Amino acid sequence: FGALLAHARRRALTPRVEIHRVCYEGSGPGRRFPMDHDPTYFERRFGRLAGPLRSGGLRAEVFIWDDFHDRYLISNLIGILLGNGFDTTKAPRSVTTWSRLGRTERDDIRREFHPRTGPHKLQASFKIS
Repeated sequence: FGALLAHARRRALTPRVEIHRVCYEGSGPGRRFPMDHDPTYFERRFGRLAGPLRSGGLRAEVFIWDDFHDRYLISNLIGILLGNGFDTTKAPRSVTTWSRLGRTERDDIRREFHPRTGPHKLQASFKIS
Protein backbone atom coordinates (compact mmCIF):
# COMPACT_ATOMS: atom_id res chain seq x y z
CA PHE A 1 0.00 0.00 0.00
CA GLY A 2 2.93 2.32 0.69
CA ALA A 3 4.12 1.76 -2.91
CA LEU A 4 0.67 2.74 -4.20
CA LEU A 5 0.88 5.95 -2.18
CA ALA A 6 4.31 6.64 -3.68
CA HIS A 7 2.73 6.71 -7.15
CA ALA A 8 0.02 9.10 -5.99
CA ARG A 9 2.59 11.75 -5.08
CA ARG A 10 3.70 12.09 -8.68
CA ARG A 11 0.57 14.02 -9.61
CA ALA A 12 0.50 17.71 -10.52
CA LEU A 13 -2.31 18.19 -8.00
CA THR A 14 -1.86 16.55 -4.61
CA PRO A 15 -4.61 13.95 -4.20
CA ARG A 16 -6.79 13.66 -1.13
CA VAL A 17 -6.13 10.28 0.48
CA GLU A 18 -8.84 8.68 2.59
CA ILE A 19 -8.55 5.24 4.14
CA HIS A 20 -11.72 3.56 5.35
CA ARG A 21 -11.50 0.52 7.61
CA VAL A 22 -13.88 -1.56 9.72
CA CYS A 23 -13.24 -1.63 13.46
CA TYR A 24 -12.74 -5.38 13.84
CA GLU A 25 -9.90 -7.64 12.78
CA GLY A 26 -10.08 -11.25 11.71
CA SER A 27 -13.18 -13.17 10.77
CA GLY A 28 -15.52 -15.81 12.08
CA PRO A 29 -14.68 -17.06 15.58
CA GLY A 30 -11.34 -15.21 15.44
CA ARG A 31 -13.01 -11.82 14.95
CA ARG A 32 -12.02 -9.28 17.59
CA PHE A 33 -12.62 -5.61 18.30
CA PRO A 34 -9.23 -4.11 19.25
CA MET A 35 -10.67 -0.64 19.84
CA ASP A 36 -12.72 -1.94 22.79
CA HIS A 37 -9.58 -2.06 24.92
CA ASP A 38 -7.25 0.33 23.11
CA PRO A 39 -8.77 3.40 21.42
CA THR A 40 -5.40 4.32 19.83
CA TYR A 41 -4.93 0.88 18.26
CA PHE A 42 -5.64 1.94 14.68
CA GLU A 43 -3.70 5.21 14.98
CA ARG A 44 -0.63 3.19 15.93
CA ARG A 45 -1.31 0.57 13.26
CA PHE A 46 -1.66 3.11 10.45
CA GLY A 47 1.22 5.20 11.81
CA ARG A 48 3.65 3.21 9.68
CA LEU A 49 2.19 4.99 6.63
CA ALA A 50 3.39 8.35 7.99
CA GLY A 51 6.86 7.92 6.42
CA PRO A 52 5.69 7.12 2.87
CA LEU A 53 3.05 9.85 3.07
CA ARG A 54 5.44 12.47 4.42
CA SER A 55 8.14 11.67 1.86
CA GLY A 56 5.59 12.20 -0.91
CA GLY A 57 4.20 15.40 0.53
CA LEU A 58 0.88 13.66 1.16
CA ARG A 59 -1.53 13.33 4.09
CA ALA A 60 -4.27 10.85 4.77
CA GLU A 61 -7.44 10.83 6.78
CA VAL A 62 -8.42 7.48 8.26
CA PHE A 63 -12.04 6.55 9.04
CA ILE A 64 -12.86 3.56 11.24
CA TRP A 65 -16.39 2.21 10.65
CA ASP A 66 -18.68 -0.22 12.43
CA ASP A 67 -18.98 -2.68 9.56
CA PHE A 68 -18.84 -3.06 5.78
CA HIS A 69 -17.89 -5.85 3.42
CA ASP A 70 -16.94 -4.75 -0.09
CA ARG A 71 -13.62 -3.04 -0.78
CA TYR A 72 -13.13 -0.13 -3.17
CA LEU A 73 -10.49 2.19 -4.55
CA ILE A 74 -12.28 5.49 -5.17
CA SER A 75 -10.83 8.71 -6.52
CA ASN A 76 -12.00 11.71 -8.47
CA LEU A 77 -10.78 9.90 -11.61
CA ILE A 78 -12.05 6.33 -11.17
CA GLY A 79 -13.92 3.91 -8.95
CA ILE A 80 -12.77 0.29 -8.67
CA LEU A 81 -14.48 -2.58 -6.86
CA LEU A 82 -11.69 -4.69 -5.33
CA GLY A 83 -13.06 -8.20 -4.93
CA ASN A 84 -10.63 -9.19 -2.18
CA GLY A 85 -9.24 -5.78 -1.31
CA PHE A 86 -5.46 -5.45 -1.41
CA ASP A 87 -4.95 -8.94 0.06
CA THR A 88 -2.31 -11.00 -1.69
CA THR A 89 -1.52 -14.69 -1.87
CA LYS A 90 1.13 -16.96 -3.31
CA ALA A 91 -1.44 -19.61 -4.23
CA PRO A 92 -0.85 -20.16 -7.98
CA ARG A 93 -4.51 -20.76 -8.85
CA SER A 94 -5.98 -17.98 -6.76
CA VAL A 95 -7.55 -15.25 -8.89
CA THR A 96 -9.45 -12.13 -7.96
CA THR A 97 -11.14 -9.73 -10.34
CA TRP A 98 -11.24 -5.98 -10.00
CA SER A 99 -14.11 -4.15 -11.69
CA ARG A 100 -14.36 -0.56 -12.87
CA LEU A 101 -17.37 1.30 -11.49
CA GLY A 102 -19.37 3.81 -13.50
CA ARG A 103 -19.58 7.41 -12.27
CA THR A 104 -23.00 6.90 -10.68
CA GLU A 105 -21.84 3.84 -8.71
CA ARG A 106 -18.61 5.57 -7.70
CA ASP A 107 -20.53 8.59 -6.40
CA ASP A 108 -22.97 6.31 -4.56
CA ILE A 109 -20.03 4.66 -2.75
CA ARG A 110 -18.57 8.05 -1.82
CA ARG A 111 -21.92 9.04 -0.31
CA GLU A 112 -22.19 5.72 1.50
CA PHE A 113 -18.95 6.46 3.34
CA HIS A 114 -19.50 10.12 4.09
CA PRO A 115 -19.15 10.59 7.87
CA ARG A 116 -22.31 12.70 8.21
CA THR A 117 -24.69 11.23 5.67
CA GLY A 118 -23.86 7.55 5.17
CA PRO A 119 -25.63 4.56 6.69
CA HIS A 120 -22.53 3.31 8.53
CA LYS A 121 -21.60 4.33 12.08
CA LEU A 122 -18.25 6.11 12.32
CA GLN A 123 -16.23 4.71 15.23
CA ALA A 124 -13.17 6.97 14.98
CA SER A 125 -11.21 9.16 12.58
CA PHE A 126 -7.72 10.62 12.61
CA LYS A 127 -5.17 12.20 10.29
CA ILE A 128 -1.74 10.98 9.25
CA SER A 129 0.68 13.63 8.02
